[in-house]
Amino acid sequence: MIVDIYEPEMMALKLIGAIKPDKVSRVALKAADFVIADWDGCTLGVERKTWSDLLGSLGSGRLRRQLDRMQGMYHLTALLIEGKVKMDPDTHKVKTGVGQDRYRLTGWNHAAIQMFLWTVGERHRLLYSQHADTTVDILRALNQRSRDYCLRDGRKRDVDPASGFATRAGSLRGIQHVGNASGDEESSLRELESLHGDARNRGAALVVGGLALND
Repeated sequence: MIVDIYEPEMMALKLIGAIKPDKVSRVALKAADFVIADWDGCTLGVERKTWSDLLGSLGSGRLRRQLDRMQGMYHLTALLIEGKVKMDPDTHKVKTGVGQDRYRLTGWNHAAIQMFLWTVGERHRLLYSQHADTTVDILRALNQRSRDYCLRDGRKRDVDPASGFATRAGSLRGIQHVGNASGDEESSLRELESLHGDARNRGAALVVGGLALND
């Protein structure tokens, strides 16, 4: 898994603890906050937004630009919305969670936001998380599920009984946009490969759970 360098350090540390240190890398991504690739060469980009960030970036148009750029770079994309939200019964406005059992009233109409998410869901997977720990658990589950299923269509990975590795090694197509902090994209590709062992083992390691996304 690749984690964008602008994601909070605590998020990266939790992912490293939930998965494995040698399976998580921090890289400057041009789009998405997290990237997972499968053994068939398909890529999943995940954009994480808290509710307050989502509403703010929606008003500025930044969210649509981010989603469009992500869709142009990855085979599959997902918007992961983090935090608590509910509707104010008097005003029908959105209230976002700002602490335990505390909410802040926004100026956004609840029904309008639901309609926006409907349109987003036509192009991107939607994932919901109440807090950072749940986000880590979702990403960990996707990464774990990916060991046996294809990202795009949920096909189960064929394994060679003798070696224990996938019989079809995936390429890294679709990850050419990845760049590290210095902007050296070729180095980033080498870094991604090294996360999952040598080239002989790579097909068994670069996987993601299509079933988890499509269910």
